[in-house]
Amino acid sequence: SYEYYIKTGEEVWSDEVYRIFEKDINAFKPNINEYKDLIHKDDLSYLLENMNKVRLEYKEQTYVFRINISGKIKYLESTSKISEYEKNKPIIISGIINDITESVLHRDELILKEKLINYQSKMATMGEMIQNIAHQWKQPLNLINVTFSSLYLSKKFGTLTDEEFDETKLTINDAITYLSHTIDDFRDF
Repeated sequence: SYEYYIKTGEEVWSDEVYRIFEKDINAFKPNINEYKDLIHKDDLSYLLENMNKVRLEYKEQTYVFRINISGKIKYLESTSKISEYEKNKPIIISGIINDITESVLHRDELILKEKLINYQSKMATMGEMIQNIAHQWKQPLNLINVTFSSLYLSKKFGTLTDEEFDETKLTINDAITYLSHTIDDFRDF
């Protein structure tokens, strides 16, 4: 826990807050100007804004911010409120700070695992879809191959008639149309 005396700017920290900020209780005198360099640069204005809301709006605030200690990021959650008034004006803000680093990192790890599982599922689905396309294409491709081979042999031996040519052309065209529709069906999947 901590207390902030608004008139003097003095702060009093519990042993736990000193431990969280990795400061020596005998050598460090807490003051926002002394420890604001530890606040992550992207969170400093957010932190100060929430501290001012407590002081100016007299509302309890809970906020999460990061600190950087020797290159190591810690996630902290702070709840602050006015704890004492003098003539209807706040004089002391008190609060608690909890180190939530482990839970944030655990949550981030779970999110990452979930994304990986979703990606693997998507890849498996795509693999199944490709197998289905291959299965759907085999028969029409074989039909085209056999029909074309028959057409080729009839032409080679001089037995190809116009009627046979037109019928073969329609058979091949139907197979190609089926292949095209198969692709469209899977594209819409």
